[in-house]
Amino acid sequence: MEGKDSRDPHLDHGIQDALFRGLLAVLDSGQDATEMLAAVENFSRRHFEAEEHLMENHGYPNIDEHRAEHHRLLDEVVAMCALGPADPGLPEAVARVMAGMRTHIDEVDGKLVAFLAAQESPPPGRA
Repeated sequence: MEGKDSRDPHLDHGIQDALFRGLLAVLDSGQDATEMLAAVENFSRRHFEAEEHLMENHGYPNIDEHRAEHHRLLDEVVAMCALGPADPGLPEAVARVMAGMRTHIDEVDGKLVAFLAAQESPPPGRA
């Protein structure tokens, strides 16, 4: 999950990060960011759906808490995108949401990664 997962490109945090960085670049350039805002919102929504599907398939015990965190983050993304490309507060909102995403990846997704890794590892004494 840390990088690219070949089963579903929506699980790739690198793509999500690149979209946010691309959005900031478009804002910095003064170009219309309408399409980038839509792409960030769409990818974020699909990313969370794919991750929740993965958790369901693997019987992740903390799925409810993780899902609640996804809902909170998606609400932030939607609110950020609702500001619109001309809003002078948009770059700050993007930076704030990106920081929240990084914290989520490090802390919340980190627990999921550890759980999935433990499922893939053979039990002690059964190599």
